[in-house]
Amino acid sequence: MPTFRVQSKEFKVSEISEQGMRVIVRDTSLFSPNDTVEGEILLNAFDTNIPVKGKVLRTVGNEVIFLLSEGLSFKEMIGEQRYMRKHHPNVFPKNSQLVENK
Repeated sequence: MPTFRVQSKEFKVSEISEQGMRVIVRDTSLFSPNDTVEGEILLNAFDTNIPVKGKVLRTVGNEVIFLLSEGLSFKEMIGEQRYMRKHHPNVFPKNSQLVENK
């Protein structure tokens, strides 16, 4: 599971795309709708941290949803999918397909 790091705090990312992410938090009061955030994503497939920037859209339960103005590239997304398939085969059903850029 990728990690979102902001202001020396780390949160697990439950969903992520090039334009948004859903982050698991214990205390949703740390983030308010329309807050601007800058941080970095630590993907399992890469040795570098990827800078992200965006704003808080909303909170749902113990998760915060962000709209990213600067996020991951398509290549980074596919790299993480490949890593997850290889190291955690139970995450993807056997017949599921990777999305490839054509």
